[in-house]
Formats: sequence, structure tokens, C-alpha cells
Amino acid sequence: MVCRKCGKTFSDNLIICPHCGTENHRKTKRTISKPKVEVKKVKEVKDDDWEEEKPKKKPKKAKKFSAIKLSLIILIVFVALLVAIFCISKYAKDKQENASSANIEKLEKYYQNEDYEAMGEYLENLDYDVAYAKYNVVDGLYGRKTWQISSLKKDFDVMSKEDTLYTISPDLISFDIKVCFETLAEIEKLEEAGYQYGEEAACEAFKEEYHKALKKYLLLSDEEIDAAVATALSSENSSENDYLSYAEAAVTRLSEKYIKSEPETQAEQN
Repeated sequence: MVCRKCGKTFSDNLIICPHCGTENHRKTKRTISKPKVEVKKVKEVKDDDWEEEKPKKKPKKAKKFSAIKLSLIILIVFVALLVAIFCISKYAKDKQENASSANIEKLEKYYQNEDYEAMGEYLENLDYDVAYAKYNVVDGLYGRKTWQISSLKKDFDVMSKEDTLYTISPDLISFDIKVCFETLAEIEKLEEAGYQYGEEAACEAFKEEYHKALKKYLLLSDEEIDAAVATALSSENSSENDYLSYAEAAVTRLSEKYIKSEPETQAEQN
């Protein structure tokens, strides 16, 4: 490069003449044109910087990840809770079934031994369970049978005395007769249903006891008992009047059996 001022030569790469300090006009022109390039570079840098800054949006992804993570945790906790409830319920059910099996075994032992009194006492300490239906049915029938036959015996004891038979009215025993026939009708319904709980042995035994008591204490026949049971079966709201004829027959027969006629009494006195 030849300096325009001093005419000496110097390198084209120098901005000024090293001899006189005059600017290298060629270098200056290049320098002036560079800002455009630099601007472009700046723009490129800005673009590059923008591209590099894009990862700064990661917090949104992090938030999204946190929401998913939280949902998964909630789901896991919910599933674990369901499993825990299922396990607890199954444990409680198994425990109840084991206890129920032990109770049934005990009740069945009483039933087979015909120890209905002990069976009833054992039932009193148990919560209701459909598995005990057989024993509840038998216990109810046994309680009524015991009370009702006892009442028949008391009626008989009173009516079989000579000094009281004349004063006994059929109305006084019609109620005892009514409840006996209604219980027999209930046993008949259980039989018609096929003894679905397996209570056949006890029911048949109770039926036989009723027949014996009614024949012994009220002198009724099997035919009369069957007819009275049929009346109870045909009417859900039967009254004492429906069985009054059986009470009248019982009083009449007892009087004929236990009260002596006046001629017989006078003959014994002589």
C-alpha cells in the first residue's frame, strides 16, 4: 500500500501509515462496511441466544411432571387404600365365618342331642345370623311348645278335680287350645316348604308331643286335632270361637271320666 500523503509504502492490513499517520483509506472502507456484517452477526447471535434460551421454559415441563407425579402418588395411595380395605374386610369376614362355623358346630351338637334348652341359651349370646335360621326356628317352636303343653297340663289338673270340674267353662281353655293348633299349623307350613333349614327332626318330634298332650289332657282324637289344624291353616286370623267346640268336647269328656254320677256316689256312701 502507498501512502497518499508521504508516498511511502506499508502493509495493506494497517489502518494508518506508520510513517506519517495518514489513514489507510482502503482499510477504512472495509472497516465501515463491517458493521453490516456485525449487525448480521449480532442478529445471528440474538437468534442463537434465543435458541439457547428456549430450555428456560423447562419449569413448565417440570410443573407438568410434578402434576403427573402427584396424580400417580394419589392413584397409588388410593389403590393401596382399596387393597387395605379389601384385606381388612376379608379378614373380618373370614373371622366371622370361622366364628359362625364354630357356633353352628356347637348348636348342631345341642340339636342332635335334643338339648333344645341349652341350644336356646347359647343362641341368646349370639348376634342374629341367617346361618342360625334352623336353630332359631326350632328354639321358637320349642319355647312355645313347652309353655303351651304346660298350660294344657294345668288345665287338666284343674278340670280333673271333682270339686272344680263343674265350674270350668270351655271359654277358659279355648285360648290354650287355639295357640296349640296355631303352632301345629306353623309346623305344617314348614313341612310343606320341605323343612328348608333342616329342622325336620325337631318339628316332627314337637308335632308328636302336641298330639299326645291334646289326647291325654283334653281327650281329643287325632281326627279332631287334624281338623282343628286345618282350620288354623285356612284362616290367618282365627279366633278362640273357632276352637270353642273342641274345648266343649274336652270339658264334656273330662266330666264323664272324672265326675261320678249321683247314684254311684250314694252307693259308695252307703
